[in-house]
Amino acid sequence: MENRGNVDQNDEGRMHRQYRIQLRRREQAREAQMRVGVLPPPGVGSKSEKGMRPSMEDEVSIHPNLCSPPINGGRPLHFYAVYDGHGGSQVSALCKEKMHLIVAEELIRPENNTKMMSSSSSSSGSGSGSSSSSDRGQQRDWEAAWIRILQRSFQRMDKIICFNCDCGSLSYRCLCPPNQNLRLMGSTAIIAIVTDHAIVIANCGDSRAVLSRNGNALSVSFDHKKYLIF
Repeated sequence: MENRGNVDQNDEGRMHRQYRIQLRRREQAREAQMRVGVLPPPGVGSKSEKGMRPSMEDEVSIHPNLCSPPINGGRPLHFYAVYDGHGGSQVSALCKEKMHLIVAEELIRPENNTKMMSSSSSSSGSGSGSSSSSDRGQQRDWEAAWIRILQRSFQRMDKIICFNCDCGSLSYRCLCPPNQNLRLMGSTAIIAIVTDHAIVIANCGDSRAVLSRNGNALSVSFDHKKYLIF
C-alpha cells in the first residue's frame, strides 16, 4: 500500500509538471505572437438554429487577425459578424463572402487614415498643458474615422447586393439585368471588430450585440425597426 501511494504521488507530481510546462509554452507562444504583431484571438464559439424554416438562412463570419490598419496603430484586429438572412440565404451568404474583405480594404485606405495620422503627429508635439484637450480631440477623430470606415463598408456591401446580376459576376459593369430574386431577400448584419483596447460595433437591422458584464446583459447596439419613430 505504501509503494502504491508513492507511485500515485509520483504520477500526480509528473502531471503537475507537465501542466506547468504546457502553460509556460502557451505563454511563450503568446509573447512570440505579440512580438511579431499578431494579436492572439479571444475564444470564440457560435451556434445556429434553423428553427421552422426549410433551410438555414443565417451566416457567421469569424476572421481573427483580419488586418493591421493605421487606425489601430498598425496592430492587428479581429473581425466577427452575424448575418441573419430573411427570404432566402443568398444575401447573407454574399455578406459572409464579401463584408470582411470590404472592411479590410476600407481600414487600410489611405484617405480614411490621413486625419488620424495627422492628428496624432500634431498632438505629439504639443505641451503637457494641452494634453487632455488633444486626447479628447484624438478620441473624436478616432470615432469619426471608424464611423466613416464602417458606413462606407455597409454602403459598398449594399451596392454589391443591389447590383448582383444573373450571371453572378457581382459587378454592375456587365449588361445583365439585376437578380430579381435578391429583391425579395435581405439580411441583417451585426459586426464586432475587436482591438487590443476597444470593441467597435456596427449593425444594420435588428440583430443585436450584447456584452456580459458582471453577470448582466448590456446591449451595445441599437435595433433598426421600421416601426421605430426617431
